[in-house]
Amino acid sequence: MATDPKVPCIGDLKHRVKLLRRVIQPPAQGETDFAERFTEFARPPAKVITPGSGSTFYDGVGNAITVSHEITMRWRSDVDTETWVELGSGDRLRVLSHQNVNETDEWLRLVCSLRGPDSVAAAQA
Repeated sequence: MATDPKVPCIGDLKHRVKLLRRVIQPPAQGETDFAERFTEFARPPAKVITPGSGSTFYDGVGNAITVSHEITMRWRSDVDTETWVELGSGDRLRVLSHQNVNETDEWLRLVCSLRGPDSVAAAQA
C-alpha cells in the first residue's frame, strides 16, 4: 500500500509550535497606536517546512503575500485564519490559509507568512 505524499508520518512532527489568539486593543487615551495581545491556547507537535522562493498567496483583494512556512499538524477544529503560530525561534507567523488534508479531519496544513518587524523604528526605516 503506497503512502499519501500529502500526509506526513507521525515521526515528521519534530517541532513544537505555539498556537496563539490575537486580541487588538484600542489605543489608550492620548495614544494613536493599537496594542496587540497574544494568548497561547495550544502547543502541538508539527512538521514545519520553508518552501522555496516563489511561493505566493493572493488574498481576497489581489495582494501578493510571500509564503514563508507550511505547517502540518494533527487536525484541530479550533485553528483558522485568525490563529497565529509562534515557532521555537520566537518568530510569529500569520496563518494565510488552513486546509483539512484529504477532508478526513486527521491532518491540518497551514500556509503562513512570517511577520516582519513591528517596532516603531522599523516603521520609520
